[in-house]
Amino acid sequence: MIIRIALGLVASAFLALFIGKLLLWRHIPLLPELATRLGITLLLLGFGGLLCGGLVMLGRLVCRAVTGYFSAPQRQLRRLLFTANYQENLKQRFYWQKRKVAITNDAKRQRLLQADNLRDIKALSKVVRRDLSALKRQLPKTAYRQLQQELDCYRQQLNADALLALQIKIANLGTR
Repeated sequence: MIIRIALGLVASAFLALFIGKLLLWRHIPLLPELATRLGITLLLLGFGGLLCGGLVMLGRLVCRAVTGYFSAPQRQLRRLLFTANYQENLKQRFYWQKRKVAITNDAKRQRLLQADNLRDIKALSKVVRRDLSALKRQLPKTAYRQLQQELDCYRQQLNADALLALQIKIANLGTR
């Protein structure tokens, strides 16, 4: 309603300004100035009315938004969304913690496996060296040195399969 009145005032202001312009062309004294003042006044009133109408509408919208925001259904909806978001965050945190624990356990398992393999290789090389030392008098010097170099090489390479093969080879030499 306010906007219609304001638009009517603006339209009548343009009409008054147009009439003032026509009176000015006709060289009628004093009337063009009054028509122009009336047009300007109506124009200011129209724009003021539009501004007031806009502010009133904006105020109504703000009031509706504020009352809607603090209404019980909106509060419950926000609480529900907060709870759902919190649960989703907990799920993600649990997933990443589980993943971190798995990665840490895998790393520990690998370190333990490497340490265990190293310990087994050392023990196996000691057994092979002991068996080789037992056969030292039965073997020629070159064969003994060759076997000893193989033993040292396989131990440095941490090659358990080659050490087992060497032990079998030394055991076969001892049974002959």
